[in-house]
Amino acid sequence: MPKTLVPIQISPGFSDGTDYEVGAQWVRGNLIRWHENRLKPWKPWRKMFTTTLSGPALGMHFWTASNGRRYLAIATADQVYLISIVENTLTTITPVGLNTSETFNIGPGYGGDVYGGSYDYNAAAGLGGLTFIFTDFARWSMDNWGDALICMKEGDGKVYLYNPVTASAGDVLDIITTDSDPLRARGLIVTAERYLLLFGADGITRKLRWSASEDYTVFTSTTQNPTEAGDLEVSTKGFLMACKKVRAGILVFSSVDVHLLSYLGPPFIYGLESLAEACGPVSSACIQQIAERTVWLATDGFWQYDGNVTPLPCPILETFLADINMQRGTLVAAGSIREYGEVVWFYCSEGSADVRPDAYILWGTRNNTWSMGRLSRDAFMEEEAYVFPIAVGPDSNGDTYIWAHEVDRTLADDGTVETYAETGAYEIEVGQRLARVTRIWHDLEKQGTAGSYPQFTFYTSSSADGTETTRGPYTPQADGAIDLRWQGRQLRMKVAAPISEEWTLGKQRLEVQPGGTR
Repeated sequence: MPKTLVPIQISPGFSDGTDYEVGAQWVRGNLIRWHENRLKPWKPWRKMFTTTLSGPALGMHFWTASNGRRYLAIATADQVYLISIVENTLTTITPVGLNTSETFNIGPGYGGDVYGGSYDYNAAAGLGGLTFIFTDFARWSMDNWGDALICMKEGDGKVYLYNPVTASAGDVLDIITTDSDPLRARGLIVTAERYLLLFGADGITRKLRWSASEDYTVFTSTTQNPTEAGDLEVSTKGFLMACKKVRAGILVFSSVDVHLLSYLGPPFIYGLESLAEACGPVSSACIQQIAERTVWLATDGFWQYDGNVTPLPCPILETFLADINMQRGTLVAAGSIREYGEVVWFYCSEGSADVRPDAYILWGTRNNTWSMGRLSRDAFMEEEAYVFPIAVGPDSNGDTYIWAHEVDRTLADDGTVETYAETGAYEIEVGQRLARVTRIWHDLEKQGTAGSYPQFTFYTSSSADGTETTRGPYTPQADGAIDLRWQGRQLRMKVAAPISEEWTLGKQRLEVQPGGTR
């Protein structure tokens, strides 16, 4: 019987659906990506310091001082760490009196008590008959005021400042004294016009309040002492969660909608515009900016802002929403990998016993591919502080470390981590006959070089729901051909290798001929 070479046309990216419905597309895998539409594995990671952190990272910020020195701050629930990048040193600058709780409560705010009553933003649940509407993990918001780090922890209510240029050994974050103490807010951001902007200010979950220009200690304006300090209340059904700087101003995210804060100048200073409803982020850390686009995860899927707020289509959304534990949605953390134009969200999967992210979903912006996998990271930062991305997360023992990602494969902390990808079931024969497969021609980047990886495994069956037979794994051959001897009507393929192995997969071809009827 004549033999035929049949190309395996597999589209880049994962797809939703049953294995037979998806057909010749990738459906599952781990730690893989598509670069120039070719499949290849993530690069590995290794520890940056031998020092363990006190717990999950709840905030990270990088900045460069006026003297050219670069710094990276990483905050947990009870510690703030400072990395001096030039010296490659890790020290603690934790402020005295910090509220070290891992969570905080959000109350109803203004109007939540009886007329004429009051509301304490930092009060314990149940005081005064108030009902709290939300409990979140106490994240940090961090920015820099010139050379200095300025930051605030949710539920703590104090604004802290640390200037590494003028600090002495042993100095820690100082509490800022203002004319409106005690300040109460959920978080902060420094605007391009040099105002310190607080959101969730004064215990009112929808209130924005900004300082005088160039002065983070002044938040009031009177007839006798006029300043540009002021405030606005956002017209929203939710509570404010985060602010992000964009070209047009500042995106203000509430739990249910998105607004744009624009600079107007005196006397109003700032104005608000509602952009979209029913698209609030699931956490303050799930918002990521890449190029001129801001993307985030809401309860119903992904959204983007590029001048307008629109849904971000995701072909594996059904699989992702079935896998994520939305009860722990506030732990979702986003990051990006600039080298490949990727955005990654780490989240808690259903069934996981750990109260920290253990899985991820990744969007390749350059070829619009999506993939999912398993990796535990609490925070992730693109190539800003270093020439490689960095992350914070646990090792196999549950101890928290700072990790350098996308490092050389020979430097991997654990080179045995498996990277793999599987296709759906594509038909190799129709009708009553089966197809006899005699050879596969693989298309690896290094032609003429035999190696042990990636290994190819095939799963054959005679029908969509029929019992599969596993064939392999097979190792690559120097001439690009793997000899086989089996038959079936439909076929799935898996390629796998340890993360320490470099490989790139192009387009495969099968050598087939008509087989028997069973």
